[in-house]
Amino acid sequence: EWENERVKHIEPSTRSKAQNRRRYLLRTRYRIQRLNTLGFVWAIKKQPKFEDRLVQLQAYIDEFGHYNVPREYGDLGEWFHKVKGKFVFQTKLFMEKQYPKLLEMGVDMSVAVEGRRRRRRKK
Repeated sequence: EWENERVKHIEPSTRSKAQNRRRYLLRTRYRIQRLNTLGFVWAIKKQPKFEDRLVQLQAYIDEFGHYNVPREYGDLGEWFHKVKGKFVFQTKLFMEKQYPKLLEMGVDMSVAVEGRRRRRRKK
């Protein structure tokens, strides 16, 4: 019975990009309205300033006795991982304004980055 049935060939969409964009926007607006009716709270997470992170880093140093924050250590760990990347790539803003503040705290990024490289070689 199923052998004789033909599979219908579906032609590609003939809608233009503008028509597809309009449909997408309508669907998006509809979804936003639905979320609003459900009481969804729209908020953007505010990122802490560099100076706030320095205070957190100092608290970490006071607690653990070192500044090499593991990446798994929450937001501070993610931030410190990104800071190491900025040091490796020598980004202008970081090297001119932010790195000197880390040096004042006694944080030597070359040691933090080198330790990371050494661990990777051993594996």
